[in-house]
Order: sequence, then structure tokens, then C-alpha cells
Amino acid sequence: MNNFYSTGHYCPNFWLKIAIFGIGCLPFLTARAQKTDSLRKSLQDSVFQLEEVQVSTGYQTLPKERATGSFEHISNEAINLTPGISIIDRLEGTSSILFDHRGANGPKLQIRGLYTLDEGISQPLVILDNFSYEGDLQSINPADIFDVTILKDAAAASIWGARAGNGVIVIRTKKGSYNKKTHVSLASTLQTTSRPNLSKLQLLPSSDFIDLEISLFKLGAYDDEINDTYSMHPLTPVIQLLNERKNGLISAADSANQIDALRKNDVRRDFERYIYRPSFLQSHQASLDGGSENMNYRLSIGYDRNLEELVGNDLNRYTLNLSNQYKPFRLLEINTQIQYSESRSYQNSLGGFGSSVYSLGNDFSSSFQLPIYAQLADNNGNALPIDKYRKEWLDSVGGGRLLDWSFKPLDEINHRNYLNSGKSILVDLGFNIKPMSFLSIETSYQYQRHRSDEHHENDADSYMSRDMINRYTNLNSADANTMHPIPIGGILDIQQESQAIHSFRTQLHVEEELGPNHLSVLAGSEIRQLQADGSNHRTYGYTDRSNVASVDYIHIYPQIVGYGNYIPMLEGYSAATNRYLSFYGNAAFNYQNRFTLSVSGRNDAANLFGVKTRDRWKPLYSAGISWDIAHETFYRSNLLPYLKLRLTYGYQGNVNNGISASTRISYLPASDNTPINVPYAIVSSGENPTLRWETVRQVNAALDFGFPHHRLSGSIDLYFKRSSDVLSYENADPTGGFSLLYRNSAQITGRGLEIQLTSLNIQQGNISWRTNLLLNYNHYEVSKYLYDDNRSTFVSDGDVITPMSGYNPYAILSYRWAGLDPANGNPRGYLNGKVSGNLDSITNYTSLMDLVNQGPALPVVFGNLLNTFTYSNFDLSINIMYKLGYYFRAKTLNYNNLFNTGLAHASLKDRWMKPGDEQLTNVPSLIYPNPGMERDNFYHFADINALKGDHIRLQNVKLGYRYKKVHFYAYADNLHLLLWKANKQGIDPDYPDGMIAPTSYAFGMNVSF
Repeated sequence: MNNFYSTGHYCPNFWLKIAIFGIGCLPFLTARAQKTDSLRKSLQDSVFQLEEVQVSTGYQTLPKERATGSFEHISNEAINLTPGISIIDRLEGTSSILFDHRGANGPKLQIRGLYTLDEGISQPLVILDNFSYEGDLQSINPADIFDVTILKDAAAASIWGARAGNGVIVIRTKKGSYNKKTHVSLASTLQTTSRPNLSKLQLLPSSDFIDLEISLFKLGAYDDEINDTYSMHPLTPVIQLLNERKNGLISAADSANQIDALRKNDVRRDFERYIYRPSFLQSHQASLDGGSENMNYRLSIGYDRNLEELVGNDLNRYTLNLSNQYKPFRLLEINTQIQYSESRSYQNSLGGFGSSVYSLGNDFSSSFQLPIYAQLADNNGNALPIDKYRKEWLDSVGGGRLLDWSFKPLDEINHRNYLNSGKSILVDLGFNIKPMSFLSIETSYQYQRHRSDEHHENDADSYMSRDMINRYTNLNSADANTMHPIPIGGILDIQQESQAIHSFRTQLHVEEELGPNHLSVLAGSEIRQLQADGSNHRTYGYTDRSNVASVDYIHIYPQIVGYGNYIPMLEGYSAATNRYLSFYGNAAFNYQNRFTLSVSGRNDAANLFGVKTRDRWKPLYSAGISWDIAHETFYRSNLLPYLKLRLTYGYQGNVNNGISASTRISYLPASDNTPINVPYAIVSSGENPTLRWETVRQVNAALDFGFPHHRLSGSIDLYFKRSSDVLSYENADPTGGFSLLYRNSAQITGRGLEIQLTSLNIQQGNISWRTNLLLNYNHYEVSKYLYDDNRSTFVSDGDVITPMSGYNPYAILSYRWAGLDPANGNPRGYLNGKVSGNLDSITNYTSLMDLVNQGPALPVVFGNLLNTFTYSNFDLSINIMYKLGYYFRAKTLNYNNLFNTGLAHASLKDRWMKPGDEQLTNVPSLIYPNPGMERDNFYHFADINALKGDHIRLQNVKLGYRYKKVHFYAYADNLHLLLWKANKQGIDPDYPDGMIAPTSYAFGMNVSF
């Protein structure tokens, strides 16, 4: 300090109020001031300075070091480690959120486990710019995101009350700054992903599959299909040739030659060549921001185009974000923001490998899997047909009066126009009045409008249109009007869904320095209304010139194949209005930078819970305390200069908008009531007068620490959670009309540990090496469940919630395996403690206690290790992810599927074939006819097929170079470098079926000036 010097010893709570030119603690921190300024500074230890991190609850922003709750802050730098057009995807590997990718509709997220039994309400609440966001998260442009805060414990999340039980993700978008010159940013990313490698799929090779078909044909396995005259079930090419040879229509030599030629085919190659392609994503962003003394602004525009891996599918997205803050005079600030997103997605592909649309069969027959030796195109690239009906029947039916009935998948893309479009708009208006230095009055309103439209057109030449027209054609009529009850033309399906959300909030906020103490008080109310509606409609005979056609849905029409039926009608409409009212408050008092005490409360009401006031309202609260030991006079440690304890307790809630306390009635059209053909209604759910909010109680104890010079810092959180009044099924008196009732009757308990560490390994000159470690442990189980389920449903793959008292909701339960029977290769298990081959009794009468609890299907321990290196203008990040303490069910051979659908697992080659093989294999013998599904089910659910999923993988690498104001980078993801895995079968636990996500590469550039 100008001619004065600090000794640099630890001085945690020493205050100065002097007129100075400048002040600092050794050379580490310096704050410049005017000569006449009076400053109050707290001298802190020169060896450790807390990084200033602001976290947001959606209602207020506060310094993280003053918070008692468990907040996880994801900085803009961490968000940008991963390119891509989804903000949620960018949080994987950089946050403590667990991503479950097993579903087909995108990942499901978990924050500190699962504490509800309904998948539909299991996701975290997402807050975008202070209000809950109800739209598609894909419509949020990651380039507009400033930071993300994850609210994990009750003290952090209970301010959101009855919707915070699954955790809260708070997203803040970028804003302008006062007194800042105009700043322009440009960003562009190009990303490509290779085709999937279908050869990794665990399927029986073509030649082996043909040999299998020949063997089964001799056993008469296909006689039912061959003799079927009802559905005209198609035959595979090999079975067709064998049948023709049997009937003397082709010689043995010719059939053998044609069959041998099929052995060389592998339809997976055709899929890789014609159905899949390398995907290509381009993302471009531009923004400008700045501000004067009284106003700031930010404008951004974005364009993304994604040519997806399936030919015919692509996405175009446009985004606009305009925000403005204006101070017309000192006491008032006006905030406005408009966010707009529009997307157009064409989904003209029929689907990828394994999709049922490629199967052999029709609506009246069972479907055979497309044989692995099939072809989609000839050697010249011309489309080849896949049989949906018997080939010889198609050649003769109709006498030329029917439309072409062949199905050529590669041609279908030219006859489909499947457009999914979406629009989202958010309008924010807020007023912040500051009548006193410590008091602000905030009023804000947000309007959200989300709309999605599906326009699915199959033109007149599409297989879907031709198939429907042909099936209902009346060959006995000479009149064109009666010959085609379904008019010749295309089929158009339209579906529309929309949401309109109004949110209004008023709150008072007090921030006051009381000497060395600090007081923060927040109180307010919020009202919210959500209106949703949807409709769908089908038009037959659709053309570009006319979309009106008269169709008779009243009468039953005979069909050329199968029995008579009504013409399918798709008509529907739905609407719902939900209203919410909330009162909330939050207060925190910091005493001399040593102790912080916080309390919060919220009372929510909704129109879902009937008319009783006590049922409509749900009060929730939390309390927390922190102790900054490093600011105590008795604590003088140069080894650990920062040490803080936190303890919180409170309640969060959960709500299912899809149910009601009142009786619910569904009205259905006449086409669904074939006996009398009149509209009708059903009671879809009975009265539930005791319906109430689900409640999650949570206790969190934490330790924050920091070693000198930031060599190592971090936090450790230990938490205990219990959810009560969880909605679940319970047995009911069937004389009341329902054998099951959906009640608040279940309970889930759990515990967990979270460790976040940051180490500065090297910091010398222009070289640095920093490591970030995230370790999450969570264990939870159903502690109360009243539904007495059937024993056959106890066994599970863990892919869906299967509640049982004392078990994880995603538990993998298995039968005990006792090997193969040496005499016949049948699988064996245990019945009443003894080895038994009576699989019917085992699968129907094994008690829950006699099953093997392998463990959960989701990792108990997971996290990542991120190493970041910088040298001069170069930067390199390497992200290693790990998942531990869980199991997965390996894909297995199923003889029932093999005989009925032709799905042949590669392990068929390893099956038991003779006595002694039971010492070498666990794959059961092939027996035709199949003795029963119990044999397949027991083998699939045996404990030998539940494998440990523990693994460590190198997930992604990013290399960057900065030249002045330009940053270039290259990025690689899904590298498939398993550094270690627990199972010895060579199976990647993330892709047990072998359908491994392809590696992607991205190249990008950011420019600022």
C-alpha cells in the first residue's frame, strides 16, 4: 500500500476503513481506488483466494461461497468443451448429472438418483432465465447460454417447491453489459459422424443362417406359413426355393446354386451403403452486445443444419435472441427479452437396421425378420422388393385391376414427405425498482408458446397408400366409386400440439450490509397457467391439388386379404388447463463471514387435487447453516487455508400433471366400437380424493476446502434422501370397478456421496496443467410398495422401473443357473433349493427371495476425470468417464423368436449339440418344436447373462489454438477406447447389442472483435 506493506500473515477478519490510493495483499490481488474513496477491505490469506462464482436459483443470484446449499456451477468455458446443438448433451461428462441412454427417445437425466416411480415425472425441472421451461430443450441454442447451475439439495432447490423433487437445472442466457463498447462474436462448427458399423451386431452369419433354415424346413417348421391362405404370409427366399424344389417347380441343382449365391450376401452392407450415411452437422452463430451508462443489449442469431445418419432425415434450426436492459432513471431498470426458435425436421427414412418396417409380413400375419442374406439393391444399385405377401399370390391376384403391390424400401424415400416442424417463442418483461439502496421490488412476466406440427404425407405411389387401397378394393364392382372405398391417391396424417404458458411473479429483495454482517431476504408470489391442446387427422385420397376425400367409416368392407373391417380413422382432440399459485420466501444471514444461516419456504397450490384446500396446497421448507472455519481467529493453517462446513435439511416436491383427484372420462370414436358403431365413453381413472403431492426429504452435509495456491480445492457432499407419498399402484377391491388404484402409497429411500476436486498440477510460465475430478455415488431403493405383483414379473432387465420393496427400481433380478442338462442340453435352475429342469415351475413359483439380485442397471458410482493442458496459445483437454457398480443383461439366443420371426443370435453356433458340450457352453440345445417360452425366458433371465457393466473409457479429446482474437479447435467424441471393463466377454456395456455409436469429429472457429 503506497509506502505501507502487509506482513501477509493470516488475518481473516480484520477491517480497515482508510483513505488510500490502492490496497492489496502481497502481489496476488490489487484493487485500485480514487484518492478520496473510503474502502472497506477484508484482508485475506495471500496463499488462497476464492474464485468469485455466482450461482443462480432462478429467483436470485448469489455468491457461491455465501450459499449453504449444494450448488453445482457449470461455467461457459465448461459448456463449450463439447460442440453440438443440444445444451443438455453438453452437460454429460462435465456435471454430476447421470445420463441414461437406454431409451429410444433421447437420454433420461438423474440428479442424485430416482425418487419417483413414474418415468413421466422423473426428469429434473429446467429453468430458463428465471422461469420453468416447458418446451423442447433442443430449441435452446447452446451459443446463447451463459452458465448452468444445478440445484441438488433442499436448501438450493426447495425454493421451487413441489416441482423440485428431481433436482433443478437453472440455465442463464447471455446478456449485454453497461458501459461496454459493441462486441461482435462469430462462431462456426462443422461436425461429421461416421456410419455405424453394423458388422458388430451379434447376428448369425448368412451361411449359418441358411443352413439353419434348411434344417428347420426339413423338420416342418415353416409348414404353417407355407399353407397359410388367410394372410398370404411371405416366405424367405431360401424357404421359397426349398418349397419350390419340394413341389417339383425347380431342380435340386438350380435351387442349390441359387441358395449358395445367397450365402455371399449380407444385408447389413446394403444398409450401410444405402440407408446410412456419415452425418454432417454445421452450426453458425453471430452475436453483438454492448451498452451505455443507461442501457445494454445483446442480439444473437443462429443457424444449424444436421444431415442425420439416416438418408432422408435432416434438421434445420433457426434461433433468435434479443435482450435489453434499460434504466430510464436511477431507481428503475426495465428488462426485456425475446427468444425465438424454429425447426424443420424431415424424417423421410423408413428407419435403421432392425426396424420392423423391413420385416417380411403384413398386418394380418406374423412378421419375419429381414433375412441377413437379403438384398435391398442389385449389383447396379436398382431397388429390389421385400415381400410383404406371398410372391406367387401377388403375381396372380386382381387380374391386373390392382395397383402395383411391391414394396421397395429404397424407392420409398421418394414417396414420403414427413415434415416435423416446431416453433417456440419466449417473451420476458421485467421491472426492477430500487427505492432504497438495500431494497428492490421485482415484477416479471413471461409468455411461452410452443407448437409442434407433424405433416406425414405418403403420396399415391408410396407402399402405404397402394397397400391400403389394394386391400379394400372391391374386385366385384365395375363402378370406380364403389370399387375403391379408399380413393386412389396419397394418405396424409396431420398432428398438432401446442402449449401456452403465462407466468407472473412479484417479489421483494433485501440486501443489506450490517457492519461485518450481511442480510439477504427474498419474498414473493407467483401465478402460472399452462394450456395445452392437441389434435390429429387423417385424409385419404390426398393430392397436392386437393386434400378433401369422402370416406365411409361407418360400414365394414371386405378385404382382399384377411377379414373385413372398418376403414381406419385417425381423429382426435385433447385439451388441458393447469393452474398453479405459489408463495415463497428465502432469507440468509451471514455473521462476520464466519456463519451463514439460511431458511426458505414455499407453498404451492394447483387445480389437480380437488376442491379441498388442504389437498390443493403443499408447504415445503428448508434450513441450512454453514461455518467458515478459516475465518475463525483460532484457525491458523497455512496447509489448509480454506475450510468450510455446510449442513442443510428440507423438503422438495413432485407432481404428476397427468392425473387428477376427480374421476376421468375418455370419449372415443365410433370406429373404436365395432359391435354397435357409435361413439362411447370409458372411465379411464376413478376418483382419488386422497391424491396429494409427492414429497422428498433431504439432509445434506458438506465440506469445502482449499490448499495453498489452488493446488487442490474441492467439496465433499454427503446426503440422505427419502421420498414419501410416492404415486404407485396398489391392490383394490375389484367390485369398485378397478382392481388397481394409483395412490400415494410408496416410499423410496437413499443416500449418496459427491466429490468434486480441482487440482493445479503445473503452473509455470505459459505452461499449465489442471485436473478436474467428479465422483458421484448414489444408492436408492424402494422401501415401501403395496402392490402384490405376480412372481413372473420379478425378474427384469432393469430397463424399466420395476418397484419392489427393498430393491432398486432398476434392479436386475435373475434366476439361479444350474448349468445345462448333460442328457439333452436343456437349461436347469433351482426349485426349492434343488437342481431342477422343471422350468415351468421355476418361472412361475420362484419367490422373490430365491432370485439373485445382481444389482442396479444404472451405475452406483460414476463421474469423469478431465485434464486440461495449456502451452502458449495451445490448449488440450482429455475427458475420461467412468461408470461403476452396475450390471447389464447380455443379449441372448431366443428360440421362440428364432422360429417365429427368424431373429438368430450369433451364439446359436455355440449351442449344446452333444453330451459333454455342457462343459464348454451355456447356450441351450435347439429343440423343435420349441418346448415353450419358459425355456427361453429362463435362459435369458439366468444370472450367467447378467454381466458387470463397470468400465472406464476415454470419451473425448479437444485441441485448440488461439491466435489473437480467433480460437480454432478440433474435437473427437465417442472414441470407443475402453481403458478398462469388468466383463470378460468383450461387450461394451454402453452398447450391449453391438450397435455402437460412431465416432464423431468436429472442427470449429470462434472470432471476437
